[in-house]
Amino acid sequence: EVNLRGNVTSCTIYVRNIGKTAIIVDDIFISLADGSLHKYEKPQFSTDFDSVVQGDLMTINIPNLGFTPTSGETYTVKVFTTRGVGDTYQVVA
Repeated sequence: EVNLRGNVTSCTIYVRNIGKTAIIVDDIFISLADGSLHKYEKPQFSTDFDSVVQGDLMTINIPNLGFTPTSGETYTVKVFTTRGVGDTYQVVA
């Protein structure tokens, strides 16, 4: 789940590990409606745990997106682990 609200320059992402191996989030990408791409690496974002094991939930906070989301616009958020495994979320601000 991604919490990305219009006119708020921060973002919260919730990731549940459904795999069998502990994960560490490495990179986050947010695509805007105009096609531009924003990449975030630590320390640009923080997590409540260094890693998350099978079944557990991790909260990721990006305090400064570098852009202001527009209400009603659709954004694509991609989260990748240190192993290169990722997932994609679409969210409307």
